[in-house]
Amino acid sequence: MVIPTLGQLRKLPRVETESDRPETTAVNPGSNIGFTAMMLLSVIALLIAGYCGICWAAISVDQTQESHIAEIVEHYGEAEPGAMILEFEHMEAQALELTAPFDYQIVIEKKANWGRNAAISGAAAVIFAIVGLTLVKGRRST
Repeated sequence: MVIPTLGQLRKLPRVETESDRPETTAVNPGSNIGFTAMMLLSVIALLIAGYCGICWAAISVDQTQESHIAEIVEHYGEAEPGAMILEFEHMEAQALELTAPFDYQIVIEKKANWGRNAAISGAAAVIFAIVGLTLVKGRRST
């Protein structure tokens, strides 16, 4: 059996199969614009998510409902009997419903809102990126 050398193999004519031919695809300019738009929206949503995340992290919650109740119980234990009588008379004169939330409840709600906005913006950024990459993948596969 004779084994040809590399030089002899290079002199042989090439035979191309259909799988060897490069695919010719028409470039759709709409998918380029869509990809660019989706990626820009993704970057904007990531910036918003970062800002909301920083604001969420910057808010410190010093008091919770449990610590507020513990503080009230502690103060009632140390209070003078006369002051307690005045406190209970004041409670009877006014309705028990609160007209406004406590300050710590407002702070907790603000922190929760920043966290929720950061999560929504992050999810939107991921969705925009997936849609943009799907547009590019769809363009390359056709």
